[in-house]
Amino acid sequence: MIILELIEKSADHKPVTIHTNPYYRGATIYPGVKSSLPTTQLPFDSLRMWESDKTLRTKAVRDWVKNTLIPILQDRGRLKPMLVWKRGNQYFVIDGNHRYLAYKAAGFHGPVPVRIVPDDMVAVSNKIEKINEDSPDTPQGSRTKDLNLGKLWLLTELKRLGMDKFDTVYVLGSWYGSMAPYLLDKHIKFDTAYLIDIDPKNTEYTQKLVKKQGFSDRIIPITQDCNITDFKGDRILVINTSCNDIENTGWFEHIPPGAVVALEGRDNQPDNATNTTQDLDTFHAEYALEETYVLDKIQLKGYDDSYNRFLKIGVK
Repeated sequence: MIILELIEKSADHKPVTIHTNPYYRGATIYPGVKSSLPTTQLPFDSLRMWESDKTLRTKAVRDWVKNTLIPILQDRGRLKPMLVWKRGNQYFVIDGNHRYLAYKAAGFHGPVPVRIVPDDMVAVSNKIEKINEDSPDTPQGSRTKDLNLGKLWLLTELKRLGMDKFDTVYVLGSWYGSMAPYLLDKHIKFDTAYLIDIDPKNTEYTQKLVKKQGFSDRIIPITQDCNITDFKGDRILVINTSCNDIENTGWFEHIPPGAVVALEGRDNQPDNATNTTQDLDTFHAEYALEETYVLDKIQLKGYDDSYNRFLKIGVK
């Protein structure tokens, strides 16, 4: 089940969904869940991480743990409670992975504060491929499996790198706004996200969707040519998964130095593609960054053909 479907469920839907699919191992946690649960303690050695994409081998994660969390742990003797879920006889951390790594790096073995999610609040899902393209609420082609996997791949890599806290996110060529709920679900923290698309019909659809989901105070659809977007903020993330469809007459050059940039393109493009980059090396050269942390490709199957999707993440 894709996350857009999860968010649109009725009020009686479970407030926590555990995702077990290997492409998308994580948890969807509705606002207010953590604060509603009492704090208790469990031996640290009884806990395991549910998500496996965070590791101290990643410099950004290591620096945050070493320079911020471990000093707090040494000063206070504990960190804020982690959210845990019990599966069988094992407790898994589903929110608080950096804190788990800090306890582990510090050689901590005693009791730690946790909040345990009760079974009646949890649903378990192994599905991401069910996409209702025939629904009148789903614009055709906007939630195909390949597009969903591309977005999940990008956001999972950002989390793995420890790049998950921003004041402002810009999604260029946002189309029907499907990136927004993925940002929330993968726990990419931000104050404001601007979904920018040149087509007012797409913006109108996205505005209705965001209002329905209750996120209109943080997620703002804008009708605009992204080549004239004025990027502002102290810590910025710019996402463009539509590099093949947007003519680059300024959008990339306008991204300020120091911004985190996550880009996707593809080979074997449709006939109406604006940019026809055919290989990963050319894609890499076209969007030069000061530092590049991810440069990779995966093979996906679209409506009519297979293609390679490119991913580049780094700092401008």
